[in-house]
Amino acid sequence: MADQKASLVGSVAVTVVEVLANGNLMVRGEKKLGLSEGTEVIQVAGVIRPQDVGPNGTVNSLRLANAQISYRGSGDL
Repeated sequence: MADQKASLVGSVAVTVVEVLANGNLMVRGEKKLGLSEGTEVIQVAGVIRPQDVGPNGTVNSLRLANAQISYRGSGDL
């Protein structure tokens, strides 16, 4: 059995790519950071309910159904 734990704190802007029949929103976004030692890419995709969008337009990742969150880095990190 493999045990993996990871933590990622930050924000990623997403775009609504589809409005589902039940009114939920399929979203997708990417954030690229160019650093002097390399680059980092964070990708996020999933489904959110409109009522989970806060007044400032944010959604906690715990509210992201079918979440696909990936992090890649290159260079000396």
